[in-house]
Amino acid sequence: MSQLESLLSWAKEQGVQVQKGVTFQKTNSAGLTICYEGDEPLDNKEPVLQIPEHITITPILADRVFGSEVVPKGNRTPLTQLLVAKLRFDQSDDTKTLDDDTNVSKLLKPFIEFLPTGREIGSPFFWNEMERSLIKNTDADLAIDVGLNKLVEEWYDIVTKLPKKFQSYQYQKDLKFFHDFQKDRDVSKHFEFFNDDSVSWTSFAAYLWSSTIFTSRGFPFLISSTDECRDLNEGMLVPIQDLSNHNPSVEIKWGRLDKFMTFTTEQIVKKGDEIFSNYGPKSNHELLFGYGFVMDNNIYDKAVLALRLQDVNITEAQKFGIKLIGDEVSYPITNENPLPQGLIDLFAFLVKNDQEDSVTLRNRLEGLDQLQSILEQKIEFLKNLKNDVGKDGFKINPYFLKVAKTYKTTQRLLFQKSLEEISKLIKNLLKQYKPLSFKSVLKQDKPFSKSLEQLFGTQNYELLDKSDNLDKSVLLWITRVSNKSHYPKPEQTVLPTWIESKFQDLQGTNFSNDESILEVQEFYQDIFPKLGKTIPEIYGTGQWDFEKFKIGNKLIDLISFTRSISNEIFFINDIKL
Repeated sequence: MSQLESLLSWAKEQGVQVQKGVTFQKTNSAGLTICYEGDEPLDNKEPVLQIPEHITITPILADRVFGSEVVPKGNRTPLTQLLVAKLRFDQSDDTKTLDDDTNVSKLLKPFIEFLPTGREIGSPFFWNEMERSLIKNTDADLAIDVGLNKLVEEWYDIVTKLPKKFQSYQYQKDLKFFHDFQKDRDVSKHFEFFNDDSVSWTSFAAYLWSSTIFTSRGFPFLISSTDECRDLNEGMLVPIQDLSNHNPSVEIKWGRLDKFMTFTTEQIVKKGDEIFSNYGPKSNHELLFGYGFVMDNNIYDKAVLALRLQDVNITEAQKFGIKLIGDEVSYPITNENPLPQGLIDLFAFLVKNDQEDSVTLRNRLEGLDQLQSILEQKIEFLKNLKNDVGKDGFKINPYFLKVAKTYKTTQRLLFQKSLEEISKLIKNLLKQYKPLSFKSVLKQDKPFSKSLEQLFGTQNYELLDKSDNLDKSVLLWITRVSNKSHYPKPEQTVLPTWIESKFQDLQGTNFSNDESILEVQEFYQDIFPKLGKTIPEIYGTGQWDFEKFKIGNKLIDLISFTRSISNEIFFINDIKL
C-alpha cells in the first residue's frame, strides 16, 4: 500500500467524507491532486470534503497537550508548530492531551508520516549553498536570512517556556544552537542540520520543518472557530484538504456542519478536472517561501525595490511630502502598479537642488532618469545571474533550478514593466512641457554653433559628446546668454531671457565649495583670453571673466536635466508639478 493509500484509508476510518466522484491522484506535473471522475458535473451545492474536527491540528489541541503555562497570550501558531514538530520527531510516540489522555501521536501518525520533508516542499530554507547561489542577491536570497533569523527567535521564545517534563536529554544541546547561531548567523553551515530527519523534536531543525509545513499546508484557524481564535494569523492543519493545489481564480467556501469542517467550491468541475483550493492573492516570492513553487503568469506577482538612503534629512523629506521612518525604504512593483507614485516622488526629492522645495519638472525628470538607471542595473543583474548545475560537492535539484529561473524571469519582467512606464512618463513630460534642448540651441544659434566648429572642430551634438566637449559647449553658451544684451538684436532672439534672469539672480553667490570649480578653472585658463581675440563676435563681446564661468557652472546644475539614454541636455524653467 502506498503512502497516499494509507493516508486515505486512515482518513476514511476517521470519518472523512468525500463527494461521489472525487478522487486523489499523484501526477508527474502537479504532484498530489484532488480530481473529479464523476460522469455528471460536480455538485457545487454539496461539500467536496467534510473533515472531522478531531483530526485537525489546531491551537486548541496544542493547548491541551502542553498546558496553559506554555500557551502564548496572542498568536498560538508557534506552539501549534512545536506540537507538529513533536508529533514528527518525538520517538516516544506518546504525545497525549492533558485533559483526557488522548494519544495524539497514534491518532495522527498516518497523517504526520505522510507530510513531506523540507526539500520535498521546496522551501529555499532547505536549499543547499549552490542552489541558493541561483538566487544570489535577489529578494529571495535576502529573505532566507531574514526569515531564518525571525524563526530562530520565535523557536527559542516558545521552546524555552517548556516545563521540565517536556525537556529531553537533548534539550540543552538544542538550545545551544540559538547561541551558536547568534554568533555568526551563517546559514550555509547548517544545511545538513536543517535537513536531518533524526533530530530532537525541540531542535530548531524540527521547528523549521514544522513552520514550513504550516506555511505550505496550513489554513487560518479562523475558518474553524471564530470564537476560539485569538489572532487572525493563527494557523491550523487540515488533513486531506491540504492535498488540493492552488488556483488564484477559483472561489471556495469553508463551513462547519456538526463537528465537521466543510469545503465547497464554486469552480465548474467536469470529469477529468482538478479541484483546486485558493491560497489567496500570492506573489511568486510568497508562493516560493510558502509552498515551494512559482507561477509563470502570476497576476498577483510582485517585486520589491528596496533602497538604502544615505545622508537623507528625514525632516526635510517630510516637508517635501515624503514620509520616511529611517534610511531604508522599499516599494512594491506589481502588474497593476508597476511605478508607485511614492517611488517617483522619492527620487524627485533625492535629486532636488538646493533651490527646489517641491516637485518640479526638472527634479521629476532627473529623478525618473536616475530610477531608470537603477532598474536597468536590476534587470541586467537578473539576466546575468548564473544558472550553474552544481559543483563543490553540491548537486542542484533540477526542480529548484527551474523554480529559480522562473522566479528571476518574473522578477525581471516586473522591473522591465516599471522601466517601460518610466520611459513613457519621461516622453510624455517632454512632449507636454517642451523644454529647450541643447540640440535645438545648436540648430537655432548659428553664430554660436559656428564658433564651436572653430574651437572644437565640430558643431555636431554627438561628436561634441564623444570628444568630451559637450559640457564645455553648454557652459560657453550659458555664459553667452548672460551677455545677451551685448549682442546684436537678431542674435538676442535665440538667447532665453529666463536663463539670463537666473544668471543675474546668482550674481554675488559664493561657489568656493563647488568641487567642479577646479575643472572649470582649468578649462577657462586654457581658452581665455585668446578665445576673445580669435572669435571676438562671440567671446569678446560682453563679460567673459572666470566669475561668470563659476556662475554659469552652478546655473547649469540648477536648470538642466540630462537624459541618460541619449545624453541629451534640456534647460528647464521653474515649473512646479
